Amino acid sequence: MIIKYEFATETISVDVDEEWANIIIDLDRGEYNNDHAETRRHCSLDVYDADSNHVAASADIEAEYLDREDSERLHAAIERLEPRQRRLINNYYFKHMGLEDIAEIEGVSFQAISQAIHRAEKKLKKLLSDR
Repeated sequence: MIIKYEFATETISVDVDEEWANIIIDLDRGEYNNDHAETRRHCSLDVYDADSNHVAASADIEAEYLDREDSERLHAAIERLEPRQRRLINNYYFKHMGLEDIAEIEGVSFQAISQAIHRAEKKLKKLLSDR
């Protein structure tokens, strides 16, 4: 088989064995592919959120936004509670403390803490529904 090599000033033809010709053709194809490989890296805009954090492309951006908005509303409503109610909600829901532990810290009965948290929850619900 004849293999041709083209240079800027001339073309050279070489007669080689069929087995060697296939190897040379494969090597030339590999070199061509490497030389023409795309070097740019594409990045879809949907893989970053508004804060430039990487997120999975299948993530529901709208749901995340609504969850964040709900969370902000909740924390704003908690800030409007009385200091004791705020402390009880924080200990119970965010620090995951048990009612008995909170009662011990507050120096009151378990039942008093249960009722106080219930009143704080009702007030939070009202604050959240008022918008």
